[in-house]
Amino acid sequence: MMKTWIAASLFLAAICVGTTSATSAKVTPPEKRIIVGENTTFTCELTKITPDSKFLYWRTPNGTKLPDSDPHTVVTDNGTTLNIINAQLSDEGTYSCVYSDGGTDDDRDAVLYVSGKLSISAPSPQYLVIGRPGHLKCTGEGKGI
Repeated sequence: MMKTWIAASLFLAAICVGTTSATSAKVTPPEKRIIVGENTTFTCELTKITPDSKFLYWRTPNGTKLPDSDPHTVVTDNGTTLNIINAQLSDEGTYSCVYSDGGTDDDRDAVLYVSGKLSISAPSPQYLVIGRPGHLKCTGEGKGI
């Protein structure tokens, strides 16, 4: 009798857990490293879909809703795909795919790292006297990861 009661309890617990799943999402890729001027794409896929599941919007690294009319960040495929065109250093940060299951909103993050192109300036040609010190000035700038 005790074995039957334990088996029935486990069966009911499994049914309850299986019927209370909420919407969730997966962002692909979860992290991306690119160089200034490159393009990249993040995709938000809803999983464990319920009748009330819906994608809402993408949130920018500064916490605001991504505008629909920005040619630099294009959202396609009913909003689930975020395309960042001609990335700049200012685009670096965490983007969030915001979705709802009809009750509460939730999000999944996508992290973008943008590296600046390294530029180096070589000195102009100079004539040096043998045995005397010479000074050559090179400059460089950029942002690396």
